[in-house]
Amino acid sequence: MALGAMLPFASAHADLGSGLLAYYNFEAAGTAGIANQVGGGATHNGRYGSGTTYDVTPAIAGSGAGFAGDVAYAGADAVTGTDRSVLLVGNALNVAKDDTSATAGSGWFNVPTLSAATLGSSFAISAWFYLQPDADNIGAVNDVLRDYVFEPADTGNFDVSFGTNDANGSTFISWIGGTSGAQNAGSLTNGLWHHVVHVFEPSGANTTLSVYINGVKVGPTVSTATANMDFTALNFGAARTGTRVFDGMLDEVAVWGRSLSANEVIELHERGRASLAVTADLAAANKAFVSVENANPTMGLVFGTGLYEVGESALIEASPNLGHVFTGWGAPFDAEAETFSLTVAETVTITGGFAQDTADDDSDGLTNYQELLVYFTNPNEADSDGDLVNDGAEVNQTQTDPLESQLDAVNYIMANLGGGGPGPGDTVLTRNAENNTLTLKLKAATSTTLAGWSFLTSESPGVTVGNSLGDFLLQVAGPAEDKRFFQLQAVEPE
Repeated sequence: MALGAMLPFASAHADLGSGLLAYYNFEAAGTAGIANQVGGGATHNGRYGSGTTYDVTPAIAGSGAGFAGDVAYAGADAVTGTDRSVLLVGNALNVAKDDTSATAGSGWFNVPTLSAATLGSSFAISAWFYLQPDADNIGAVNDVLRDYVFEPADTGNFDVSFGTNDANGSTFISWIGGTSGAQNAGSLTNGLWHHVVHVFEPSGANTTLSVYINGVKVGPTVSTATANMDFTALNFGAARTGTRVFDGMLDEVAVWGRSLSANEVIELHERGRASLAVTADLAAANKAFVSVENANPTMGLVFGTGLYEVGESALIEASPNLGHVFTGWGAPFDAEAETFSLTVAETVTITGGFAQDTADDDSDGLTNYQELLVYFTNPNEADSDGDLVNDGAEVNQTQTDPLESQLDAVNYIMANLGGGGPGPGDTVLTRNAENNTLTLKLKAATSTTLAGWSFLTSESPGVTVGNSLGDFLLQVAGPAEDKRFFQLQAVEPE
């Protein structure tokens, strides 16, 4: 291991507290548990809800903020209990519903100040959720049985929604801008903690949504016109106006007034798995987050991002894509190889760079990048198709396909160039010492049949002789025939 990898370095990783607008950890009981923990809860405080009624006290014992876990939780109707004792980070918010009513639920909350006007088009929502439907949820109304982690409170509005799309609570779907775009997050097992992050970013006149489940991006980015993002409040644990109440637990709910990077999402996920709060001091827990970032993500991959114990060894790796090379790590890691071991001392960012491979390993006039990704030729073989013309010459001079052999034509030309071409002792270039001139003897001929040849001179129709930038030019008008053959014959000067 290089000595530099054993020394502590200053952190460049973004603080998760940067841009954090609202954070609900549900550690306190009752209403205090849904107060915003950012800035002492001065803004964006939550209100308990039941249907369209807010500021109501959860009707079920053990529901609401400060729920400490119950191995035999009975739900809205005491029939058969469900195990809700598996907590994530301290206490959790317990949410329950009765499937006989579209609005019967307890524990979910509403934040009237988290709106499109407040958040703009660059923001992020993160939440941990534990879906464990009570035994009483056996009704026939599928729309009631769906479970939502968050959604706007407006009637008919699902701009930033995440919840189950079926009655059995197994398939989750994310929405942006109402019906404009959706991302299927797939099936998730009930009775386990899962993590969701929605990252919204502006893109011209649109707003894009990237969905992360358990730290991994799901599917492609989807988008909607920013004008469609007009929600006026957010519900957590229920869909719009209190329907589709979630049946389980929520924890570590957070909202940022900025987008989050993929590595920040990983950090949020790994914090939760380690039972550490969004705002927890990692150093106090003897942990550090290593963020391995990529300056050129289309050119390669980097590995090693994660939450580590201080003193633990982290393997940091860079892997260039085909036709690319690793160019190095950013300071102070610039002396390290593509793969190196880091003794973790504190939270730090390590940035790797890549570039196109501009080397020409087979000296054929094409870079390795061009050979591998543009022309698909062999970067270790100058003449990929074996026709005696190297790949660079075919691309840049003859404009022939370097993967399609022209050997028959090449052999014909070689056999018919001046009766076999200039011999080893032939002189095709002479110098006149008296007038200090050079004489180059070449004959240009043309044929449409390969059987009969006509020599071209400067007097031939369509032929011009000149020079350009010091190059001698013999120009022949483009032939009208579909095929015509030309040859240059070297002639020994007289």
